[in-house]
Amino acid sequence: MKTISFFILSNLLLNNVRAQPADSIKLLQCMAPKIFQAVFETSRGEFIIEAKRNWSPVGVDRFYQLVSSGFYNSTMIYRSTGQFVQFGISNDPALNSFWERYPVKDEKVKFYNTAGTIAFGSGGPDTRVSQVFINKTDNPHLDTLGNSKGFPPIGKIISGMDVVNSFFSGYGDEIAYHHQDSIYLKGNLYLQTKFPQLDSIIRAYIR
Repeated sequence: MKTISFFILSNLLLNNVRAQPADSIKLLQCMAPKIFQAVFETSRGEFIIEAKRNWSPVGVDRFYQLVSSGFYNSTMIYRSTGQFVQFGISNDPALNSFWERYPVKDEKVKFYNTAGTIAFGSGGPDTRVSQVFINKTDNPHLDTLGNSKGFPPIGKIISGMDVVNSFFSGYGDEIAYHHQDSIYLKGNLYLQTKFPQLDSIIRAYIR
């Protein structure tokens, strides 16, 4: 799963758009409940993820921090293929910059990448930040891909998989592979201008 390039990451960190409030720093110490549900309201309807901390303690903590802080609100679903749905780049470059400073450590895969599971994308060892993908099919190769630890799922869709499967898929992998740098810098306006049929997340919250 491709994530932000080294060039754009360096640019964001060197040009941190604005200082983050103290509350953002405190978020990094938040520990998720053992099990919780995250509701995602989208342009196509609602889906619900049940996250389980014992599947990926560090990853689930990060997901809890992101959802709790409203990070996924007003974000675009920029990848939808036969296998995956992917999202997790903020419309606010400052938020992207903040979270990119604090990637989380890799963990062993404890639950397989089966249809309906969700996991963090990464671009190399210890680079999980905010981008997540939902497996639309069973993808067993992701259990060991990359740094040999694979992509550990953090939870599973318990409602609304039909919504996930309905997201516009006409752009395929194009945006994820070739336009992430521009999204980080220019936000939703860039996507809405060049890829007007994309679906979006209206808001996400812990239930």
